Amino acid sequence: RREGVQSLGCMLTFLQLPIMLALYRGIGLAVTADATSILLPWAPSLLLRDNSFILPALTVLVWMFPQIMPYLGFFDRLLHADTYVVLETAQYVNGTSKSWMNRDKIKTEKGEQWITVCVKKAPRETKIKDILLIDDGKWQKNNLGLFHQNYRKAEYYREIMPYVEALYGKNYDYFWDFSFASIKMLIELFDIDIEIIFSSDLNPQGKNNDMIVDIMNKLGARAYLSGTGAADYYDPAVYERAGIRVIWQEFVHPVYPQQFGAFIPYLSSIDLLFNCGIEQSRKILRNPGGNA
Repeated sequence: RREGVQSLGCMLTFLQLPIMLALYRGIGLAVTADATSILLPWAPSLLLRDNSFILPALTVLVWMFPQIMPYLGFFDRLLHADTYVVLETAQYVNGTSKSWMNRDKIKTEKGEQWITVCVKKAPRETKIKDILLIDDGKWQKNNLGLFHQNYRKAEYYREIMPYVEALYGKNYDYFWDFSFASIKMLIELFDIDIEIIFSSDLNPQGKNNDMIVDIMNKLGARAYLSGTGAADYYDPAVYERAGIRVIWQEFVHPVYPQQFGAFIPYLSSIDLLFNCGIEQSRKILRNPGGNA
C-alpha cells in the first residue's frame, strides 16, 4: 500500500510539472536563501515531510577562496547555502591591499594586528593549491605567541586555545592545506552543516562569471549566494542565460564583548570565539543583528 501511495505521489508530481515551473519563476523573493525544499500547497499534509509530495527547491551554492581563519561574514554565507565549493584552483593573489588569503586580523591592546602565514615566492599564475609554505617554524611560533599574548585574559581562552594549538601543531607543506584546516576548524566550532566540494575535482572552465556558471552546471545548482565583493565583475546576463538565480549576501556584523576598548568589526572569527566561547558564538553567528 505504501508503494502505491508513493507511486501516486510521483505521478501527481509529474503531472504538476507545469505548475511547479510556474512556481519556480514566480516564487522569486519568497524563497529564502537557505531553503532546501518547498511543500506543495495541495499536498495532503503540510506539517509533515512526505517524500511523495515534496518539490525539491533551489540548491544554493557558495564558492570562496581558501583563507586564514576568515571573518564572520564568510561563515554567514555557509550557514545560508547547501554546498560550499573551495576554489583552490584559482590564481593565488598576494602583495596587494585587497589580498587576505594568507592573513587576517586580531585585536590587540594597540588595535588591529595582522596574523600572517608565510609562503614561498611563486610565479604570478601559480594556483592556490600549488603555493608552498615556508617551513622554518618562525611564523607558526610568532602567530601562537600573538594569540597567547592578546587573548590569554579573554574569558574563553582555555576553551579555544587548544584548538588553535592543534591547528598549528600539525605539519603542512602547502598553504591551502593549512588554510582549509583553519576553515574546517571554525566550521566545526560554529557547528555548520554543509556539503564541501573542491574545485580541483570539477575541473572548472572559464574565468569569473563563466567559471562560476560552469561549476554550478556541473553540480546542478541553480542559485548562487554571492558576497558583495563579487559585484565588481558581476555580469547578470551570464547568469540569466544559464537560468541561475544570484542571491546577494546581506550580512549584518554582530557586536559582541571584546577586550581592549571600543568594538572593532571584521576581525578573524577566532576573536569572537576567544571572547564569547563556542556555544554563545554559535548563537551570535546565527543572529548577527542582535547584540551580545
